[in-house]
Amino acid sequence: MTSRMQDDIIRRFPSALPGVRHWIYQFRDAHADRARVVNALGFTRLSTCLPQELLERPHVVTVERVPFPPVDQFGLPELAPMELHKIYCVLPDKDAAEDGDVRGIDESGEDYLYPTDRFVEVELPQTVRRSLLHAA
Repeated sequence: MTSRMQDDIIRRFPSALPGVRHWIYQFRDAHADRARVVNALGFTRLSTCLPQELLERPHVVTVERVPFPPVDQFGLPELAPMELHKIYCVLPDKDAAEDGDVRGIDESGEDYLYPTDRFVEVELPQTVRRSLLHAA
């Protein structure tokens, strides 16, 4: 990730926090039957840096798989997990390439910069390319 990309994400991060916080609370509330107070987890040093009232409220739920918040909906699509083995179109971008990035198009149709090492270039047969372009 380039410093230009990092600076842009850092600039937008504060405006995304309320949405992420709301998503976390919704997730916690949906699993309220499994909610536990933080104090019950045995992290004794937390009381040295967090208020006791916070540690005594149910804030923790145990789930089998921890979901990733839909950060792309909160204005940070670069942080959204890309799906393994999914085909992404890449746009030519000389400046991005010089910085070690590629300009990839996600499922929203928007293009963003991603580190080059997150992609493997594949050459698709013409029939597959036509089919993918038709589906888009």
